[in-house]
Amino acid sequence: VLWDDVWVPPGIYRIALVSDGMEVRLGAQPLAPSEEITLPIETGTMTRPGGAFRAILSERNAEGVRTGIFSVRWGALYWEAKLEAPALSRRVVGSWTLQEVPVRSDAETETYLGILTGIDDGRGELEARWVRLKGGEHRLRLERRQRRLSFALRRELGARARWLETMLEGVDDDPHQLKPRIENYRQQVADHERRLKALEGTSREVVGKPRPAASSPSLRLAELEGRTVLIIEDPRGGAEFRLPTQ
Repeated sequence: VLWDDVWVPPGIYRIALVSDGMEVRLGAQPLAPSEEITLPIETGTMTRPGGAFRAILSERNAEGVRTGIFSVRWGALYWEAKLEAPALSRRVVGSWTLQEVPVRSDAETETYLGILTGIDDGRGELEARWVRLKGGEHRLRLERRQRRLSFALRRELGARARWLETMLEGVDDDPHQLKPRIENYRQQVADHERRLKALEGTSREVVGKPRPAASSPSLRLAELEGRTVLIIEDPRGGAEFRLPTQ
């Protein structure tokens, strides 16, 4: 979704209020490996917050256009943000199709580009992420969405089980009947472990060549020496990736 003017890639996130004592911001931490995203918020009443907060996610549908509204009230402190799901632009070159997100994220090392389709080997749609490593190396990470979701759910469900187990430490009886819930979480974790194992080998990374800094960011597919190439232009320096043929 597009959170005001920041693109939030598909996934499962923990949303947190973060404050340094002066400024309060909203952060989205992916449960699958990735960088935290700082989310823009429209600030309402800026007075001392209370001891508890309330978060509400709602949806508006006007003339066929769906808009999400996320609001947080913390005492007298109030935020609101608008969420949209704009259509992805579609580019086709050779056997490859790129559905590009409308806004590129501004992360330091990883940028979500969109969805690539083209390898006829059962992988289907692949989420494309541009990864910049230390030393100037560039990678194009192509990954099944189901794999990242299973990774995130396994992590979240395991954390819930461990949290409930700490509530039972030092207690002889189970006054809240937590043990069945813990066992249910553990079973779901095992299910996602099996799904992850079944998805092994469905992801890959392509090593790219660096490109010089450009005046503005852009993304395109091109044909080069009989191969489809993904070209990324960026003011910090871009990259060029030859897409796999099989």
